[in-house]
Amino acid sequence: MRIIVIEDNELYKNELLQCLEQEESDIEIVGSASNGAEGLALTEKLIRDNLTPDVIFTDVRMPEMDGFEMIEALQRRGISCKIVVTSSCPEFLYAKRAMELGAVDFLVKPLKVYEVRNVLGRLRRELEEKVETHSESGIHFPECDGREDQR
Repeated sequence: MRIIVIEDNELYKNELLQCLEQEESDIEIVGSASNGAEGLALTEKLIRDNLTPDVIFTDVRMPEMDGFEMIEALQRRGISCKIVVTSSCPEFLYAKRAMELGAVDFLVKPLKVYEVRNVLGRLRRELEEKVETHSESGIHFPECDGREDQR
């Protein structure tokens, strides 16, 4: 599972990266960024390099481009990844907006290891089920490999 972390606070970013690195061997951290604009550029570069991320962990409030603006930009470009929104602000409106944009979860910082593990476990199962469902049909769908068609 390829993961990007987008977080402007170095302490929170390092804690999340450390938590992810302790996970199962199928976790590959393919990059990190400090704001939504950098995250968007990184995601586009990884797609061009055939390293499309499966999951993006993104903060909400960041300089230059916030997490919600980045999610909207990804959607406009047709980029589909599982998004986990994180915020140190536990306001309902943030969680609501994250869900409206299609985020798979909303985690409040400081993050708890068991919450991150639960989210990763659920996402791992969803990605595996998607691949199994399509492989049983005998037809190969590149988008079901957890990646976008890279043509």
